[in-house]
Amino acid sequence: MFDDGKTYEVAPGIYVEKSHQQESPKKLTKKQKKQQLLAKIHEVHDSVKSKKANKGWSKHCKPKLENEEKEDMAVLKFTVADALQTKVVDSNIYPCQITKIEGPKASQSGKGYNYYVDIEITDGDYKGKIMTIAMATGNTKPSNFGGVQYFPYSHFLQIEAAIRGGDVEKVNKEFDTDSIMNKPFDCQWNASSENGHLTNTIGNFYPSGYGKDAPAF
Repeated sequence: MFDDGKTYEVAPGIYVEKSHQQESPKKLTKKQKKQQLLAKIHEVHDSVKSKKANKGWSKHCKPKLENEEKEDMAVLKFTVADALQTKVVDSNIYPCQITKIEGPKASQSGKGYNYYVDIEITDGDYKGKIMTIAMATGNTKPSNFGGVQYFPYSHFLQIEAAIRGGDVEKVNKEFDTDSIMNKPFDCQWNASSENGHLTNTIGNFYPSGYGKDAPAF
């Protein structure tokens, strides 16, 4: 019995404070036990993760728990042009156009400037295939460096002449690069091996329609 509301008689003449009385623990259900276990696992994981944040600890090391919501995965989207970039074009002459020109950008040597030109095939099985070449003020002949094909800056005149349908004019001349954007011309594409891998290179530039009558390579 309680004599003052704060003590409890555990034996004749022996009393203890009520706070010392231990209630019988309630029996947990299976669901409650599972929730406690999951909470404990997350607690341990978060503690270890904070200690290993700078030691290559990955979120993928987190244990996958039953009924736990899956993290959203990135959705990768590709276009037809992306698929074509994995293809090596057969050696031939194709109808083309210039879709982008970037520059001038200083060369790595600092002695010249580069213009980066996107040439796109406009018809046939490889329609949409794009190759980027560089027109370099410091080059005197075509070359390949770092996976990029470099042409002398003067090759802009060859492209302009091909679009115009004539020859390169031997006169002092200037033209706005916008004047050769998205204009039709034919272009020679070559398939060759470089370091054991097939790759494409650009050859000559011709007036539009030239490839229809030219023999295949």
